Amino acid sequence: MTDPARIPVVAIAAGGTGGHIFPAIATGEKLRELVPGIKVIYACGERPLEISLFERSGIKPSIFPARQLKPGLVGKIGGAAAAGSNLLRAARWLRDNRADIVIGFGGYVSGPTVLAGKLIGCNTAIHEANSIPGKTNKILSPWMTLTSSHFEATLAHLGGKKKIAVGMPLRPLSAAATRDEARTALGLAAEKETLLIMGGSQGAKFLYENIMKLLPELDSQWDRPLQILWSTGDKNLEELQAKAGELRLHNINLHLVPFISDMGNALLATDVAVARAGASALAELISFGVYTIYVPFPGAIYDHQTLNALEAERYRLGTVLKEPEVPDQLLTHLKEAFDKVRGGHRLHPPASLESSNAAERLANEILALMRTS
Repeated sequence: MTDPARIPVVAIAAGGTGGHIFPAIATGEKLRELVPGIKVIYACGERPLEISLFERSGIKPSIFPARQLKPGLVGKIGGAAAAGSNLLRAARWLRDNRADIVIGFGGYVSGPTVLAGKLIGCNTAIHEANSIPGKTNKILSPWMTLTSSHFEATLAHLGGKKKIAVGMPLRPLSAAATRDEARTALGLAAEKETLLIMGGSQGAKFLYENIMKLLPELDSQWDRPLQILWSTGDKNLEELQAKAGELRLHNINLHLVPFISDMGNALLATDVAVARAGASALAELISFGVYTIYVPFPGAIYDHQTLNALEAERYRLGTVLKEPEVPDQLLTHLKEAFDKVRGGHRLHPPASLESSNAAERLANEILALMRTS
C-alpha cells in the first residue's frame, strides 16, 4: 500500500459450498479484528445457497453469475463466455473498490476474480481447502503472491511465490463450559450419549435414507439411551420427519433440525458423529475432538472427500466408510466408535491438522503481504 493513511481493502471471492465460504468469512472477520477499520468485501456466485451462507453472517456479497464449464462444445463456449464476462466484471469491481489484495477460496467465482486481480496489478492469494487442489487453484497458483492450504501435503501440487499450510480457517464457534451444559442449551438430555449426523450440502439423500433404514436395528441392539442430533437440510426435513414418525424407537430419541445454527454447542455435545468429509466440517469436528465416521461424497471432484477423510483416519481421528459399505457396516462402526469414547479415548490432532488458529495465521500472512507491497 503506497498510501499508509488510506483504509486497506481486502477482496475475498468464495462460492459453491460452505467449505469455501465459511473459511472465507472466518478470515475476513479475523482481518477486521486485527485491523479495526479495514474494509473487507466479498464476491460469490448466484446460487441461493451461496448467498444465504453469507447473509446468515450479516454479509451482503457482490454476486457474479458464475458458470461451470459443461461437456460439449456448446457448454464449453457458454462457460467460457460467462468466465470472460466475470473477468471484466471482477476487474471493474476490484478497481471501483480500490482493492489492495484479492483472495480466492474456491467456487466458480474465485478463478475469474483472482485472475482479474492479477491482471490489474493487485496482490493475489489463494487458499486450498482440500487435500487435492482444484483445477483452478492448480492453474493459478504459480502466479500467486501467496499460496496457502489446509493440508501440508497439498502444497506439493501447487506453485506460488510463497507457499504455506495454515490449516482450515474456522468460523468462531462459542460453546458452553461443559458437555452437559451444551446439551441442555440445545434442548437435549444431558445424561444421554449423543450422535451427530451431518450430510453437508451435497449428496445427503443417499446417506440419510440408509441411516433411517438402519435405525430400528440400531434401536434394538443399543443397550443404553441414545439421542441423535440430525442436521437434515431444508429439502430433507419433511421426508425424514414422516419416515421417523413411522418408527417405534425405544432407546433412541431423534432431534431433526434443518440447520444447526449453534454449531459450537452441537460439536461439544457430541460423542460420535457421522458426516461427509468436506474440508470445513472435517476441520471443525477435529478441532472439537469428535470421533467421526466419515462417509465421503463419491461425487466430489477428484474424490477429494475420501482423501480428506483418510488424513483424519491416518491419525486415528475417525474412520472412513464408503457409501456402498453403509448398509452393512455402519452399525458395527458406530458401536466401535462409542466404545472408544466410553473408554476415555480422546482426540489429539497433530500440528499439521490443527486449525484452531488458522484464520489468524492466514490473516497475518495477508497483512504482512499488504504492508510490504
